[in-house]
Amino acid sequence: MPNFNVNTFHEISVTSAPVNPVVSTADMKTFLEVGYATDDTLIAAFVTTATKLIEEYLNRALISQTLKVFYKSYSGLVDLPHAPIQSVTTVEQISYDNNSTTLTVNNDYYVKGINDKYIEFAGNTYLPAGHTVRDILNDYQLQVTYVAGYGDDSTDIPEPIIDAVKRVVLRLYDYRDTGMSITDNLIPNDAKILLEPYKNIKL
Repeated sequence: MPNFNVNTFHEISVTSAPVNPVVSTADMKTFLEVGYATDDTLIAAFVTTATKLIEEYLNRALISQTLKVFYKSYSGLVDLPHAPIQSVTTVEQISYDNNSTTLTVNNDYYVKGINDKYIEFAGNTYLPAGHTVRDILNDYQLQVTYVAGYGDDSTDIPEPIIDAVKRVVLRLYDYRDTGMSITDNLIPNDAKILLEPYKNIKL
């Protein structure tokens, strides 16, 4: 995949959160060998925490969610973080005086790739006059809204990632009353081994 590494990534936010958890509370309780309901809310919260930790560790979205990413400047080729990317909803070019233009797919830009999709502005597509695909557009910002994640259900996610989530929840649950700080290693080494093949180092 082409990548000239000239985009100035600024921030990303979740605009529509996943509907389903990566691991259900019932499945997580079976893994933890917990047979009572007292900690159901806590376990569900730990699944959410573990999911976020692993998404950041992998630079990937797990369950389907809508993301919005903002670039302070960009080039004719733009990588989208937190693949796999299911679809691109809108692409907005923002000028230095804060005027926003919604661009048209397959006219102003193209979406390319299979899972690690990227946006290409090139040839006769939308670039300001005098710019080519290799230029950094310092006077222009870009905002992209898209849907990312392996799918809507946990069965869409590779099993090693699910297993890693469970191991992180186990760690959180085992140490829940010990005052473990956020600086502690919350992703254990056995989970990292499972996750290693899925790490996405691009932004």
